[in-house]
Amino acid sequence: AYTGATVLQAGTLAFSRAAGASVTYSGVVSGPGTFRVTGGGEVSLTGSNTLTGGIVVDGGSSLAINSAVALGALPSSPRADHVTLN
Repeated sequence: AYTGATVLQAGTLAFSRAAGASVTYSGVVSGPGTFRVTGGGEVSLTGSNTLTGGIVVDGGSSLAINSAVALGALPSSPRADHVTLN
């Protein structure tokens, strides 16, 4: 699990996990960049994120959220194939 803070000034922070693999990201993600999940695995966000650039979950991948604050500021048109809200 990664616990440091990450500021996305521009561009994309991508987590690529193989199918069946998972990782927990408990650091705070902030800024206007994009958070992306690819590769068919699962990423769990557990920090109090302030991300404003949006979250993209590619087909076959999944994103698990433990609370609403983990989503940051939701974009007006979120794109996801599989999101789990715990």
